[in-house]
Amino acid sequence: MKKARFIILIAVFAALLFGCAEPNVVESVELTAKEKLLVSALSDQTAVFEYQLDGKTYKGLSMWAQRYEYGKFIETIDLRNACGVNKGGNIVLTIFREVKNVSPEMFNVFILQEGVISSQFNVLPGIADLRAQGLTTQMVMQVEIPESGKVVLMVLHTPGKDGVIPLSQSFMTDHESYTDEICAYESAYIVGCTFSEQLPEGLSD
Repeated sequence: MKKARFIILIAVFAALLFGCAEPNVVESVELTAKEKLLVSALSDQTAVFEYQLDGKTYKGLSMWAQRYEYGKFIETIDLRNACGVNKGGNIVLTIFREVKNVSPEMFNVFILQEGVISSQFNVLPGIADLRAQGLTTQMVMQVEIPESGKVVLMVLHTPGKDGVIPLSQSFMTDHESYTDEICAYESAYIVGCTFSEQLPEGLSD
């Protein structure tokens, strides 16, 4: 029931969130006070990102997460199947709070484009353990899609002994070369997306 209500809420936002960013750019969308109030009824945290594309360079979009411990790579997690893209859309990441005896704490992914919403729930089962240690999140604000097509959207991590150190813009477009920036964190999930020049297998133009 909670999932259904949130999907309806996302559908309402879909018509409002799409803006006018430069082509081949991903940026964070600031929700209005009213929008924050609405989503807070169903989730502890919601982050909205908009991507604008030139309609030529990229054909596909996939979502992933990488888990690190003290800066050491542990595993990659596919968050949802790749989908086709055209000129733009929105990515919504949410954390549903745990409801005792009803539902677990869940990290969820929504992709909104051309009036269509696709979703994947509970994609990071370990999020509850991270929350228990003191969850901190950092997000990209605005970034041009790099040559690799990989963009970091959000980093969820435990606090370091020196607190939270802001991640650099370089980390958001080439995190594998800047893992020293998360070495102080016992556990970290890097959540990102990859824009690809090829249409995902099984889809056609």
